[in-house]
Amino acid sequence: MSNWRDDFDNLPTSIGYKEAVIEGSASESGVIDMGCTTPVRIEMPSGWTPANLRILVENHDGSAYKPLQDQYGTVIELEGLSAEEPVVLDPNDMLSVRRFKLKSVSASGDGSAQNQSVSRTLYVWGWISTPGM
Repeated sequence: MSNWRDDFDNLPTSIGYKEAVIEGSASESGVIDMGCTTPVRIEMPSGWTPANLRILVENHDGSAYKPLQDQYGTVIELEGLSAEEPVVLDPNDMLSVRRFKLKSVSASGDGSAQNQSVSRTLYVWGWISTPGM
């Protein structure tokens, strides 16, 4: 007979990834639904058109997406991105994020859209922790 702790110890701590596609001549991905996992890493695609990346989060009814801000009200913008490199996300910023989009923005920091030259697939890795981990 197993106890609850044994059952939780056998749960995975990483459950894989979701694909986020930014089409050619566009700057936003479709909606990514991470389910019950916390987004913790993004793998950048090869041939990434130089740009920063913003995380757009869904509002209460899913009718609009706004840039994710940290606890101090600063928009989270991932900078200095390189093709085929992993980018680590701060789990504290991502705990309440389930449905979101990724937006390619100008490296100037003004938030303006930076279209990708061709379709790009980014991989967003999710993580679920088990009790005591």
